[in-house]
Amino acid sequence: MRADDIDLEERKNLDTEGILDLILSKLYELYNDGRYHSIKWILEGNGVKLNGRSEDWDYSRMLEERGIIETMNGREVNAKLKLEGKYAIEQARKAQVPDYSKISDSDEELKELLKEILSEIKKSGYGQQIIFDEFEELRNDIPHLSKKSFGQLLKSKLGDLVAAKAFDKTLASDIFKQFTDQMFPF
Repeated sequence: MRADDIDLEERKNLDTEGILDLILSKLYELYNDGRYHSIKWILEGNGVKLNGRSEDWDYSRMLEERGIIETMNGREVNAKLKLEGKYAIEQARKAQVPDYSKISDSDEELKELLKEILSEIKKSGYGQQIIFDEFEELRNDIPHLSKKSFGQLLKSKLGDLVAAKAFDKTLASDIFKQFTDQMFPF
């Protein structure tokens, strides 16, 4: 990536998840050299200002606890991606482009699956009206949508429900998988 392709102002405003993703992305690019790299240098070299003396250590600890990186601590925190981390990044990148071909052609099957999912959601204790409204809207749109349009609308509604904290990312991903036979990271 060329320097003029990077929006440094946007990088200054990254949230924690964005910063962790940036670290992982850079460590992924450096994976084949097998060396440890300074988390501080990665962040500062990519326009991210650290807010404290140990913030780089905090980020590395979060990733290390997930089993994604291994660290070597000295004056600075140095890290390298573990094979598990490399695999997780590759899987996440593959999952970014959903394949809607596995969605049923039958409107009735889709409506029945929506009904079953709503029943499971109720049993799980997620009972907010917003969920039922979104799923009802989706159910009503089924006859007018292609597989791809249905899949895109489903993904959008699930993303909205996660953002509204109506349910968590894991449940959204599980629901998406029931329709498409693949995971999607929300």
